Amino acid sequence: MIVSGVFQLSKQVQAGLENACAVADYNGGRLTVWSQIQLPHMAKRMLAQIFELSESEVRIIQPYAGCGFGAGTDLCTEHLAAALAIKAGLPVKLKFYRNEDFSNRFTREHVQRVDMKLGFLKDGTPKACQARYTGNAGGYMAKAASGCAVALASNLTPYAFESMYQEIEARYTNLLPGGAMRGFGGIQSSFAREILLDEACEIIGMDPIEFRKKFHRQVGDAAWFPGSHISSCGLDECLDIGAEKIGWKDKWRKMPAEGSIRRGVGVASMAWLSGAQPMLLEHTNATLKFNADGGCSLIVCLGNIGQGVGTALTQIAAEILGLGFDDIHLVCQDTDVTGFDIGTHASRGCYCIGQAVQKASLKAKHLIFERAAKKLGVAVASLEMKDKRIFVKTDPEKGIAYRKLAEDLIYNFEGDCQQLVVHATAEPSDFAPPWQAGFAEVAVDIETGEVEIAKWLTVHDVGKAINPTIVEGQLEGGTMQGIGFSLYEDPVYNEQTGVCMTDGFDKYKIPTTLDMPDHEAILVELGDPTGPFGAKSAGESGNFLQAPAIANAIYDAVGIRLREVPMTPEKILAAIQEKNNQ
Repeated sequence: MIVSGVFQLSKQVQAGLENACAVADYNGGRLTVWSQIQLPHMAKRMLAQIFELSESEVRIIQPYAGCGFGAGTDLCTEHLAAALAIKAGLPVKLKFYRNEDFSNRFTREHVQRVDMKLGFLKDGTPKACQARYTGNAGGYMAKAASGCAVALASNLTPYAFESMYQEIEARYTNLLPGGAMRGFGGIQSSFAREILLDEACEIIGMDPIEFRKKFHRQVGDAAWFPGSHISSCGLDECLDIGAEKIGWKDKWRKMPAEGSIRRGVGVASMAWLSGAQPMLLEHTNATLKFNADGGCSLIVCLGNIGQGVGTALTQIAAEILGLGFDDIHLVCQDTDVTGFDIGTHASRGCYCIGQAVQKASLKAKHLIFERAAKKLGVAVASLEMKDKRIFVKTDPEKGIAYRKLAEDLIYNFEGDCQQLVVHATAEPSDFAPPWQAGFAEVAVDIETGEVEIAKWLTVHDVGKAINPTIVEGQLEGGTMQGIGFSLYEDPVYNEQTGVCMTDGFDKYKIPTTLDMPDHEAILVELGDPTGPFGAKSAGESGNFLQAPAIANAIYDAVGIRLREVPMTPEKILAAIQEKNNQ
């Protein structure tokens, strides 16, 4: 049994509230740039190459920024401000107006078309997947080819297809190039794959949830690239929890009509990544510098764009060291201070940088215990720490206050000063896929084509949530972006000039809080053996499944298969009318 389809996909704009902006100063042969970039050390390298400087002659300072979602993975205003500053010999600030931000900042990697064919045995066993991903590169290659490549790669992990043949292609056009946006490549392949899976389930006569539980890949199976393997999987739990919460058994194919309103439910699932190893170099560093009062600075380069990873990294360090959250002070803004890091992308922050923080914290804890053991005249193994006091396990009265020990490391008058500065490098070799199930309940008006999302559920296998509130916030924010991709967002370009015509929020419609349905983010925490405290990623995963789950729910409601986003009322009404005329 074979199902196939051609899927058309929208470009989508990151729509950050903070416009593109950079400040540059060239002084004494050294270039300093204040930037929103998500990859500070990579920006340093790129600017050094552009202006034929050594990397040591370039400094990037990244203040807390108000726009990301992938827009900060490319240079935008930085090189322009730098060129003007070098020419003028004076500091230069360059800031886009809103229309310039829409017209000049690289948008989502434009995987414009997906041709996909899936083959199954009659019992549902997945046999073959054939796909072709066509990218609209715009005027420059930018991330069009890599976006198509990741769309291809993200299709490898979720299901146990015996054979796969996939191709990518990118074509130059006169449009704005495609950069990066949350869910890079994977959001497009998920849309095609999950709709075709539901179509296959209908032909086979199988519940879509049961299919996904039976035929997803398992721990130990091969994953994205040769040599990579799945380290953990909680998809069964995600599907079971979501099915119960949405009332799947009572609603799927069973919801009654109410006048012109038809209701339906839909499901979709996915697997993603925690960092892009081994495709990209996931080199990261962390440094802990301890002060005399017992507090310490955590020095990392995390691309601070509001994602909350700094909080999670601080929690990891505090937990291992036995300190309070407020004892750890995050330092992350300056490439002159921080160690190298590839930057914020590919859902890598907590998983990859967290491993470096974990490694540095364990090393620091050992050195602190060594110092305490020397002071107390006991073996390191005999010590433990509680309430910021290090003591002998078998003789708790014998001990030393952690703060006194920290002070002694700096203000020692016996010739043994040794401020503790501990550094660790990590280069993860695993990619710890998070798994997710998304459930939509929709109401479709067959007279207007309008879709109301009555309920949305995200059930996410995060391994371990270092900070559950942050993870839930990431998934809920992703839900809003995923709904925008599904139903509303469609940048329009002049076909002759390539100029963006929807160049402001009065023309380019993103969902607001008033458009958000009743929604819930549910965390499944089974742990992953490779992540810090068992953590996996959540940064990108929140916007993957809205489009296919909503499309599958629309089919359950009115019996039409949609293969293009955004799924506007005009397209839905036209499809309903075409079905009625057959």
